Amino acid sequence: MKTVVITGISGTLGSAMGKVYKSRGWRVVGVTRQPSLEGDFFDELFVSPQKTIEDARKLFEYDPDVVILNAGQIETEVGEGGIPIVELVESMNRVNYTWPAVVGAEAAKLPRSR
Repeated sequence: MKTVVITGISGTLGSAMGKVYKSRGWRVVGVTRQPSLEGDFFDELFVSPQKTIEDARKLFEYDPDVVILNAGQIETEVGEGGIPIVELVESMNRVNYTWPAVVGAEAAKLPRSR
């Protein structure tokens, strides 16, 4: 059975991709920052802060055939009583740019067996 790892599984696009892959017989590992996610669009759930090299390496412990870096963060959380802009920008940069680059760098280190 082929395995796909999908970050951002809790979002609209991530959950839709999970459903499609499951319908095609794939094992779906959903990655989320939300610890209480439930649904029929993944087989396993990996709760990860998606911050560090170690977090990236853990994705590959599932021996995926495909990794889809779908996680993202947008500015809708800013506003009255929302996240301070400095923290938000740091978080957005990490989720949207830095961490996907780290995952790619870790993937490049893996042996090419497929």
